[in-house]
Amino acid sequence: LDMAKKNNVKPNSLTFQKVVLACQKSDCSTEVVVGYLQQILKDLDESERTMDKCGPIYNSLIRAYGKLNDFESALRVFEEIDIADTEILSSILFVCATVKPVRWQDAIIILHSSDIVTGSKGKGRVEYSALSYAVIACSKMNQWQEGLNLLDIYGVANDVNGPMASVDALNSLIASAGRSGRPDIAIKILNESTKLYSIVPNFRSFRSAIIACNQAEHEKRRQRRRRERLMYKDATYT
Repeated sequence: LDMAKKNNVKPNSLTFQKVVLACQKSDCSTEVVVGYLQQILKDLDESERTMDKCGPIYNSLIRAYGKLNDFESALRVFEEIDIADTEILSSILFVCATVKPVRWQDAIIILHSSDIVTGSKGKGRVEYSALSYAVIACSKMNQWQEGLNLLDIYGVANDVNGPMASVDALNSLIASAGRSGRPDIAIKILNESTKLYSIVPNFRSFRSAIIACNQAEHEKRRQRRRRERLMYKDATYT
């Protein structure tokens, strides 16, 4: 890139794709890769920092910040982009779902404010992976109601495009309902997944639903034992 710049050869999107690929295949740490990518953007004129040209750099930089658990820096890069495409939106929502703590509220805001993306075929023009990561982010924090709302808004299937979210998102939602003591919701999501969302459940889907029911039964038993102990203590004191 330095040699190209000296010879007045301007890089294009393919050039940056190769640069990102070289970074991914290198033995450099994530911190070093972030430094390289930042420097590339810094050396470009503001007019050159467009999605058409620098999309691969922006995408790789957002995910690299996610690996470093640096959500604020990833969000800053996302907000610098003029018009995000499907890959960029998916990347920032992937970061929301994988950083600690999980940024489920940010995932909802980003999805709702980026719900018309060029290249998307889903309902509301939301990309498949983006919706999936947003649902997973909510589910990880046991916010199954919020995740289900997103699925109902953007994930209801139509006859043309097939499923709008992944089976992993479905499984995460079922498990979240189970952890929250709502096996009825877990079973309802499982039963309606194919009809409403065109998502075909897999082994994990049924396993998560069974675990949800077992967790609810165990909780009932724990509460019954607590009541029995309290009744025994009251009888003893009397």
